[in-house]
This record gives sequence, C-alpha cells and structure tokens, in this order.
Amino acid sequence: MFLTTPSGVKLFYEQTGQGEDLILIAGLASDHTLWESMMPFLSQHFRVLRFDNRACGQSDFPKTVSIAEMASDVIALMDHLKIKSAYMAGHSMGSAILLQLSIQSPARIRKAMLCAAFAKLPMLAKIRSRISLDLMQANIPVSLIAETVVPWIFGSTFIRHEKNVGAIANAMISTPWLQSTAGYETQANALKVFDVRDRLNQITVKTLVVAGGKDILAPPACSRYIHRAIPNSEYVVIKKSGHMLPVEDPKELNRLMIDFCAQQ
Repeated sequence: MFLTTPSGVKLFYEQTGQGEDLILIAGLASDHTLWESMMPFLSQHFRVLRFDNRACGQSDFPKTVSIAEMASDVIALMDHLKIKSAYMAGHSMGSAILLQLSIQSPARIRKAMLCAAFAKLPMLAKIRSRISLDLMQANIPVSLIAETVVPWIFGSTFIRHEKNVGAIANAMISTPWLQSTAGYETQANALKVFDVRDRLNQITVKTLVVAGGKDILAPPACSRYIHRAIPNSEYVVIKKSGHMLPVEDPKELNRLMIDFCAQQ
C-alpha cells in the first residue's frame, strides 16, 4: 500500500496481524523487511505497521531528508490509518526517529522501544557510513560493499558462522528495492546533524532501551546514556548481539518487547 503524505512524499507501508497497534521503524539503508524474522510472532499479538522510510525501499527519494521529517511521516501514516496511539519500536536510525517522536508527539506513543539507539550519531558510525558512501560513489560492486559492512554491523557470535555471513550479504544485494547511492547519502546526512542529547530529559514516554553487547556502531554506552537521561526508562543488553538486533536475536527481542508492552 502507498500513502502520499501532506508534504507530497509517497510512502510504502504494510499492515498485518490483529490486536493493539505496533509500529516498527527501520534504520539507515533498511526497508520494512528488516523486521521480517520477528513478524510471525509479533503479528500474533499486534496489528503491526511496517513501512519504508523516505529515501529507501519503495518510498520516494527526496533530495533532502531530516529526522524530523521522517518522524512526521510516521504521524501521517497514523492519521491515514486512524491510529490514535501505538506501541513503537525503532532500530538505529529508526530509534533516532522514535526519539524525535517522543519529544514532539508523545501523546501518539503508548510505549517506545529503542534498539541500538543513540542520541547523537557516534563517531565510528559516522566513519562507517562515510566508507560505505565512498565505496558506492566509486562504483564498487554491491556484493563487495556488503562484505565490508557485515563485520561492522553483526556481532562475532553471529558472523563466526560462515553461512550467516553469506546469507546476509546475499540478502543485502538481492533485494528488489536496493537503496540508491543518492538515497543512502540523503539518509546519512540526516543522521549527521541529529542530536537530541539536551532534550532527552523532556521525554515522558515509558521507554525500553535495548543495546547489543557487541555493537560497535552504537555501543551500550550510547543506550546507557539515553536510559539515564529519560526518567521513565528501562535498559537491557542482549550480550551476544551486535548492531543488527532484529536479525541476530529476533526471539529475544520479541520477548523483551512483548514483556515491556504487557507491563502496567
């Protein structure tokens, strides 16, 4: 399904399952399929809304993008689907979008779940995104770029199994909605200027912050910082996971999300 937002951007979205509303927000260069491994379980408990952020997947690719604009896209989807409020989970850049939403539209969020989060993009993540962009602009084959990315975004427990590395690299290059170089640069530029460190203490939404113990792009220290700054928050580490929590340990992340949403 597609929605054209009030700002004129066409967004692809998909809604599945029954129950209370849960919105999943993907990260940099990830489309709605990021959450695929979690969907069989989540769709049994929630009506799940997934979508492609602008400049990715099947959604439009504007020349410029901001985290605030992507947060407004979530509200546009909710208004279109008549969702007054929802549980929300974001991964990496999706967590940045969810933090922005928690500040600007807290009444629309029942509870927030931040995975591999940061209040300002960490230096190693900046370096990694710059390397990826340089490789794209140099027309390096996508298959080789994928192989350089995997060790940065997955934990050692996951990538020690060669079949996992091959499967992930293949999935990254075989998607029919491969993000363009311009789309990647647009999203990466939005992250470069994102910084809500001085606004975290304004957040009143009940929040779960989940870190990957082996995450080198958004290490646990980033999540601890957010947890300490948000008054009504909880903090959990999935010790063996790297940055890609929804892919590396979907069962544990499902459990944490279900338990958190069930709390009074």
